[in-house]
Amino acid sequence: MGLTASLARLANTHAFQLIFISTDYVFAGEPPAASGYEPADLVGPTNAYGEGKVAAEAEVIKEGQSVLRVPVL
Repeated sequence: MGLTASLARLANTHAFQLIFISTDYVFAGEPPAASGYEPADLVGPTNAYGEGKVAAEAEVIKEGQSVLRVPVL
């Protein structure tokens, strides 16, 4: 179990909401021009950073906590 999963479980144990900050690096390529990425779009990271974020997101979601994806500026 990773640190992110531990934090998500701790949030559940102590009844607080964890909001995990993620990134658009979880996606491959360029976002659709008209709408950008949507939360339900398939992930496909192209680097280790994105892969780590995808794994951490899965741990957070499994524990019923929240993920906020922000675009990298």
